[in-house]
Amino acid sequence: MPKVRVRVFANIRDVVGNREVQLEVGKGATIRELLYDMVKRYGDEFERLVIDSEAETLAPSIKVLLNGRNVELLKGLKTVVSDGDIVVIFPPVGGG
Repeated sequence: MPKVRVRVFANIRDVVGNREVQLEVGKGATIRELLYDMVKRYGDEFERLVIDSEAETLAPSIKVLLNGRNVELLKGLKTVVSDGDIVVIFPPVGGG
């Protein structure tokens, strides 16, 4: 099975309990499937932070990168992940 490294930051890291995890995904799995697998592992708090369940999109305050590219500029949650990919999930930091 393909393996994907997932890096998480800020309050998402608190929920996951580590800054990086390695997950096995099915062949042809998408970012959406990866995120919902993580919901199964890390529970409702992960889902609340990362996914807008009603709209079935990313929460407004979350960015997801696949190998350094914003998935919103690819195929969004339908973006396919492959063996060895690196997925980064984070809330953008603002300030001024």
